[in-house]
Amino acid sequence: MPKKFLKNDICHNCKTHIGDNNYCPNCGQINSHKQIHLAQILKDLLGDYFTFDSKFFRSIWPLVGKPGHLTTEYVSGRRNTYILPLRLYIFTTFLFFLILSLSSKVDPFQIEEQQKHNVTADSLRQFLGSYKQDIPEDIREKLVLDLGINYKLEKKEKRDFTSSFVDSIKEYLEYANPQINDTLSSYYSTKIYSVFKFFKRNGRVSKPADKKLMEKLLDEVNYSQESKDLFFSRIDTGYIYRKTVWKSQNVNITFSGEDTASVGFLRELEKKAEYMFSQGSKGIAIFWSELIRQIPKIMFLVLPLFALLLKLFYIRQKIFYFNHLIFALHVHSLLFMYLIIAILIPNGWVIAGSILAIWVHTFLAFKNVYRQGKILTFFKLNSILLIYSFVNIFAFILLSMLAVWSV
Repeated sequence: MPKKFLKNDICHNCKTHIGDNNYCPNCGQINSHKQIHLAQILKDLLGDYFTFDSKFFRSIWPLVGKPGHLTTEYVSGRRNTYILPLRLYIFTTFLFFLILSLSSKVDPFQIEEQQKHNVTADSLRQFLGSYKQDIPEDIREKLVLDLGINYKLEKKEKRDFTSSFVDSIKEYLEYANPQINDTLSSYYSTKIYSVFKFFKRNGRVSKPADKKLMEKLLDEVNYSQESKDLFFSRIDTGYIYRKTVWKSQNVNITFSGEDTASVGFLRELEKKAEYMFSQGSKGIAIFWSELIRQIPKIMFLVLPLFALLLKLFYIRQKIFYFNHLIFALHVHSLLFMYLIIAILIPNGWVIAGSILAIWVHTFLAFKNVYRQGKILTFFKLNSILLIYSFVNIFAFILLSMLAVWSV
């Protein structure tokens, strides 16, 4: 029996005469009074985004209990009974990442004291022990006690040395040419550090080819010969420098000044990763947060590749790529539903059971949708999963780089 609404004769939206109709024949708006209930507002809001209506709940059992049924129904034309595949996928992924982000929530600034590398009395004794020829033992012990009582000391990280060395190069540039502005000196100090590796001099000298490349960089900011000499007089005092060389197997790739864009990107990525993971739980929390934020972007790129694999493995069945994509959406929707269970119940048996259930369900879905024998389906499914795992490994590497770069 159709639902009855509190009705009006005139549509509030387009002023068309409605009579006893439930909806306006002109614009389709519901024939009801002006006052809207909160329940209706929530239904409209949630319905627009996630289709929280009977279609969604009618789709859950076939998705879980009848592998491949939703795809078969959709492809056969019975599409109005169940929720649209893309809406189902968006909802399950949204729910998965929401639960994942909440379950892995770590305050990156709540770090225990022992993770900050505070200098302990033992490490301080070890450090002062290197001066045993200059500082008597009783004085060293007194220094350990006094420093431990009066000061909170932290171990200097490698990144601090890197940062201070770039600042030193900047200082040398400004010493050699006081007219250079702060922006240029900051940019070229980083650029020089990207192009060269620096070492303690220890009686050695830099190669003429390396010095020539350094001069070429200084020419970019119009340093005079006098300014160059002043710069080299400072940097040559304590350091030698070598062009950055990246080695891959037996091939040496040397970067010149023109290649600093790519070198700069890789060096910057390396610095960010080094800085992030040197922060202990804080860095891991930041990385994990960025990783979760980037996953949906990668999934929208990877999922069509899964559908393409289906197309290639079942090319003789003359199935449209779009139909493979529908099946891929349903398979991934169920995947995220099982992963939600594994996150909510982080037990080894539950996780193992979820993984097994994913494989069994996917196997049955393949068999029911593509209607091939068990052995052939087993072979094709595992071949697709093997190839897809490599795709996901590559995607994860890209994802990790995006997560580091976004920080």
